[in-house]
Amino acid sequence: MRVTRFLVLAAAVATPTALILPGSQAVPPTDCETPVASAPEFAPGTTNTVTWTAGSSGGFQIEVASGPETEGNGSFVDANLVFVDGSIAATATQYTVSGLAEQTHYFHVRAKTKPQGCNASPWGNVVSTTQDATGPSAEVDSPTVPLVISALDGKVTGTASDAGSGVASVSVAFTPDLLGAAEIRPADGTSTWEVTTAGLAPGLYTVTATATDAIGNTGSPSAAVTIIIV
Repeated sequence: MRVTRFLVLAAAVATPTALILPGSQAVPPTDCETPVASAPEFAPGTTNTVTWTAGSSGGFQIEVASGPETEGNGSFVDANLVFVDGSIAATATQYTVSGLAEQTHYFHVRAKTKPQGCNASPWGNVVSTTQDATGPSAEVDSPTVPLVISALDGKVTGTASDAGSGVASVSVAFTPDLLGAAEIRPADGTSTWEVTTAGLAPGLYTVTATATDAIGNTGSPSAAVTIIIV
């Protein structure tokens, strides 16, 4: 898998030249403070914003890498690195990476040297985000064939699943066969759910379920089931 490293150049800030007194030696610059990165566990679509604490004063380069770890120790495959340059403010503490495939990506950040400034810091902590661009699926399990259901205590039940961030909610649409708009009802439960038919007017309805995951992706409606409310 190709690893992509994003090189973001911060705005330059002048650093005073070290003062060397007669008979003294220049003090070598210290390492820049290592930034601490964070990223969401899941991100929708193909973009993800990585944030970090300001490791040092402004005016240094920030380098953000994305890609799988090679040995689980924060190392990335240098042979496959691609650099993308862009200017950000020296005080910036985030960068949005785009074009990410729907899988898990890894990121880390470091402060890089500026002339007469600090030395490049070590790479910081490795964080990961799973890109989740697909909505969950939902099914109506009962009834499975046209069925007469009481408007007083009838129920429709089903299941939902999501391979990414997980099912957060399920809604069920009762669409009357004749005139009238669909009535959308929130279901109780997520991976297994149910919704009451109480209060529906008598008649023929088409029932579909739709699930939404934890980061807002909504799946396609389920196969339709017909019920008759009496």
